[in-house]
Amino acid sequence: EWLQRMEQSGVTPDAHTFTTILNRTETLDEAAEWLQRMEQSGVTPDAHTFTTILNRTETLDEAAEWLQRMEQSGVTPDAHTFTTILNRTETLDEAAEWLQRMEQSGVTPDAHTFNTILNRTETLDETAEWLQRMEQSGVAPDDVTRSTLEKLKKRSL
Repeated sequence: EWLQRMEQSGVTPDAHTFTTILNRTETLDEAAEWLQRMEQSGVTPDAHTFTTILNRTETLDEAAEWLQRMEQSGVTPDAHTFTTILNRTETLDEAAEWLQRMEQSGVTPDAHTFNTILNRTETLDETAEWLQRMEQSGVAPDDVTRSTLEKLKKRSL
């Protein structure tokens, strides 16, 4: 295995090395196995590592469990972590709850976060409310926001 060859060559794998491997996994179980190998090797996972694992989850419950494991490991989630979880929500109410949890954790939402929430809106009023909230948070709309708004506009016609 190439990881062993790496170590035999005197190159010590780090969090980036293992996260790169995790990024190539296809299932949550496979990712969990690599995380275990990472930890057994004495390498500490970081937010990017756990977010990569979160990308393998299929449900909000799975994502919440991995967030808990992340926090228990002493790793602080970032905006990308929470946005990955927001992608597992199915309703605007769920997304709003997770945004609140994100903000309570001291993590500032970004455009990607708000774009994910905007995709959960169903009415023009909801969309307008979340755009206003985005603006009040000091987050500028980006090209994805504009594309999302166009899609929502067509859906409402």
